[in-house]
Amino acid sequence: MKHLLLFSTAFFCLNIFAQSDTEVDSTAFEKPKFKIDYTKVYGISLGANYAEYLFAEVGFYKSHVFKTGKYPQFSALANYACEISMADKLVLGPKIQTRLHIGYFCPSITTVLYTDLQKGYALKFRPEIGFGMWFFDVSYGYNFNIAKSGLDQYNRHVLSLHTYLGLKKVKKTKYSSEF
Repeated sequence: MKHLLLFSTAFFCLNIFAQSDTEVDSTAFEKPKFKIDYTKVYGISLGANYAEYLFAEVGFYKSHVFKTGKYPQFSALANYACEISMADKLVLGPKIQTRLHIGYFCPSITTVLYTDLQKGYALKFRPEIGFGMWFFDVSYGYNFNIAKSGLDQYNRHVLSLHTYLGLKKVKKTKYSSEF
């Protein structure tokens, strides 16, 4: 009897709420939306690499910057540049670099071909780690030897300072519900 009374009360309550004419606001069940700004930036990169020899650097970069609040949270950068030194003799180092900015943490990978424009060359692979933001960074790197022939005017340990001057920006905004 006790179970029958409990069952009938539950059935009666469910039946009453099923007949209700009130509408439920469907927005109460949606995920919260947040704004994500995505920007492609093209520009000029300027830098200095220092250890035993001082190298100046100039190049072109393309960057993808993701921002969810006031400041960027993440950016990925491809840099095509040339390192130039005139310490003992003219040495050029065309390079390709990929860099991530995750908060203030900036890891990168660089490949550089140092040449004296005669017979000497040195092909180097340089992982770097540093800190900075989307428009500048300071990093430390170590040049690993891939190939070398008669050129010794390069740095084994490298302290780098880069700044990125944006020339063109293409901005898009998305909301979390669009992903």
